[in-house]
Amino acid sequence: DAFVLPIPPMLVTTALLAVTALRFQLFEQGPSRMSVLYALTLATLFAIAYVAVFRLLAARHAVLVVALVVVTVALTVAVRSFVLAAGRERARRERLLVLGRMAGQMAHDLKNPLAAIKGAAQVLLEERARGRSIDDQTELLEILAEESDRLAALVTRYSRVDALELSMTTADVPSIVTSIARSKEPILPPGARMDVELEPDLPACELDVDLFTAALENVVANSIEALRAGGTIIVRVARSKDDRDALRISVTDDGIGMDPREREHAWEELFTTKPNGSGLGLPFVKRVVEAHGGTVVLTSRRGAGTTVTMLVPRAPAHM
Repeated sequence: DAFVLPIPPMLVTTALLAVTALRFQLFEQGPSRMSVLYALTLATLFAIAYVAVFRLLAARHAVLVVALVVVTVALTVAVRSFVLAAGRERARRERLLVLGRMAGQMAHDLKNPLAAIKGAAQVLLEERARGRSIDDQTELLEILAEESDRLAALVTRYSRVDALELSMTTADVPSIVTSIARSKEPILPPGARMDVELEPDLPACELDVDLFTAALENVVANSIEALRAGGTIIVRVARSKDDRDALRISVTDDGIGMDPREREHAWEELFTTKPNGSGLGLPFVKRVVEAHGGTVVLTSRRGAGTTVTMLVPRAPAHM
């Protein structure tokens, strides 16, 4: 009343704004019950404090101002403490979620080589149980050796994902691209195809071959999952027009594409639109490319496909 503030209309307006924000999910993540309870308790206590200060000190303006400042500082400290605690808890939950999804992805990647090793070992054991020699089972023995190497490579790759410690070697990017395209052809949708366009006489690059291959495989796998029957994926490798000492690797598909919201969050960890997605693929791609001193750009439109372009220098600046 002293400051002629229309308190009831303000309270009603604030309540309507809160209900609207929660009803239409304007926030990406809804507040927990504990957060709501804490906020309501805090608001009630400090509303009472403000009213009490005004009633007791309304006639003493200087003291009133000091008291209001004290109450406001206390409110600020309380809110800051709550926000920091909530942030730490959210970071902990997200870290656990990342670890869980990474563990799921690792289990998925290890499943195929383990199945191949188990199948080959079972056949060899059956041969021995029947009293037959396994000296002529060269193919099965080769499978055991190859899949064991594949398991070792997967374990090494996952152990380096977080730290991204680069082990640089001179690499032929067209060969890497061609190998990935060939390995992914069997899992293309019916009638779909994958084309590889390579500019002639491309120079070699200094790369961490394992990490770069894993990043490019992630991009190609995403394009395959977005592809429709009869669709096309084009993988291009060429010199950059802006920097002749860099290679431009792009993966273009004519799949389902992304809407503006999906594009905005595509590089965020844990964000995924796929039922069984981990939300770790594109963030991993970005980290790998940037660790090599390059950049990655995504362009997409719903219903018109997606292009992921990686610009990788032939020799990173820190080399």
